[in-house]
Amino acid sequence: MPPEQEATGSNPVGRTVYKLMKHLHILFFISMIYGATKKEQLIIDFLEARYSGNSILVKSMLADDFIYQHTPYSGLNITTSYSNGSLTVTGFISDDSVSNKLQIGDIIHEINGKTIPQVQLPIRGPVGEANQLIITRVGDSTFTTDTLELQLIQYNQNTESFINDIIAYNQEWYNFHLEIINILSRKNQIMIHYHWEGSKTEEGPVFHFYAMELIQREKNTGLIKRIEGLWSEKQFRDQFR
Repeated sequence: MPPEQEATGSNPVGRTVYKLMKHLHILFFISMIYGATKKEQLIIDFLEARYSGNSILVKSMLADDFIYQHTPYSGLNITTSYSNGSLTVTGFISDDSVSNKLQIGDIIHEINGKTIPQVQLPIRGPVGEANQLIITRVGDSTFTTDTLELQLIQYNQNTESFINDIIAYNQEWYNFHLEIINILSRKNQIMIHYHWEGSKTEEGPVFHFYAMELIQREKNTGLIKRIEGLWSEKQFRDQFR
């Protein structure tokens, strides 16, 4: 699942809907029930299999060179782990110049004059904005100062990574519900807009997210070649503090 689709919020209303463990319901608008084409129905079936953890069916519907392009966002392009009031660099989201300034194992102690516990994460701002970091290099206890600019990042997954995420994501949820809001198709491209909600326990809070994705299929085989998460107003607003 895309990192930018984190489910947030809680709502006790509608919990009675969730009676069967990990049972996925698809709701269609009346116009959609009678209007979905065969091609669109295949994409709906794919989405259902994806969120219900049916990795075998999902894999059978993907092209050999499948790629999932997550929704882009602005960020520092690093993954970190928190420990004892600091962040340790654990990896890089994409191959870029930031890896020339930081290395895996470097420790970040301050960002823009604030200690890590005081910093609101993730770091937000416009692409290109400079952020001052106080760090210690891996294997060195000397404090140094460096500057990193926010970048426009788009995380990509291949088939193996995508399938592994499907399995892991499904295991986290007790039950969930999927509503297809709209789906439009033209030739080998399908635009789909949907709403997902679920809970981790039988009587737990309900979490939500909305997503829009552009799906491209191979002309000859009909297999899914690419899924692209689309930029939304939320990604735009997240650049502002």
